[in-house]
Amino acid sequence: MKNVKLTIVIVTWNSKNYIYDALGSIMNQTYKDFMVMIIDNNSMDGTVNIIRDNYPQAYIIQNVKNSGFSRANNQGIKLSKSEYVLVMNPDVILDKNFLSTLISFADNHREAGSFTGKIYKLTHEKISEEGRSEELHYNSKSDTIDAAGLTIKKDRVAANRGEGLPDSEIFTQNEKIFGAPGCLALYRRQALMDIENQNEFFDEIFFAYKEDVDLSWRLKIHGWDSWYISSAIAYHNRSFPATERKNIFQTLSARKKIPKKLRYLSFRNQYLMMVKNEKISNILAHFPHIFMKMAKDILLMLFVEPFQWKNIAEIPKLLPVYLKKRKINLSQAKVSAKEMKKWFI
Repeated sequence: MKNVKLTIVIVTWNSKNYIYDALGSIMNQTYKDFMVMIIDNNSMDGTVNIIRDNYPQAYIIQNVKNSGFSRANNQGIKLSKSEYVLVMNPDVILDKNFLSTLISFADNHREAGSFTGKIYKLTHEKISEEGRSEELHYNSKSDTIDAAGLTIKKDRVAANRGEGLPDSEIFTQNEKIFGAPGCLALYRRQALMDIENQNEFFDEIFFAYKEDVDLSWRLKIHGWDSWYISSAIAYHNRSFPATERKNIFQTLSARKKIPKKLRYLSFRNQYLMMVKNEKISNILAHFPHIFMKMAKDILLMLFVEPFQWKNIAEIPKLLPVYLKKRKINLSQAKVSAKEMKKWFI
């Protein structure tokens, strides 16, 4: 592998409808000191062939099974040697100046460990043409925010900052944020090495869902800032938008669109993440909010998603593993509980 300043890691799994445009936007960047590393999780739809036929400069690793978002990204991070790593979803398209903007900012903010840009929503439409048997697709860009960083509330529910809102003055300023969303996050290698826990960057037990929140939380604990850069523009086709809606019926309707396995992982990982990162004093400070969240989860399990009861059995089994991870994580903390508390809004 060539010596570059940036490695772009993309985890693919049956991503043929997106990967051509994603890689095209990368190859069109004004910034050129990078390499692309594809970690394919056993795609069965021809994704790898599309990459090889159209972008032979991309380095490809093919896994024999779907090892999950976390483990596959860790593979890429460990194989790379660059100063920066960009973790990017295959359903993301970059503006041509995205990399140059983000790398320039990162070079001038050495105290920061992660960065992200202004990510708009991208609609991936299916169309048909007379006389053609295969399905055609096109991407439609919007001015609706998909993510302008991550936020986390007092009840410890994380969200994509600004998701679903129209672009406005709120999103025109560069600012420190809780963390960078996993769909498009630039990490400083030094920061990733600093938070490595049992040879992991992203938590591999998580498999998928909230692994980016966990990593962001650990960066904060270890004293690394995270920045949102408003002029670094990208577009993302989010498969499952935020489930929080104006009322409980809309929320439940949105949740039903998400596969059961992902809802299960999201539920489980929420509490594993808290065991791993939470300061006791902050739990006490925000206990009413956390208690209400737990009460809602119990009601959800009782009346809507009984399959979540499996979590009640699994979380205690994983507790010894996570108490060990917690000990390693918090023993190296550089930020006090009081400083962390301000990020829970």
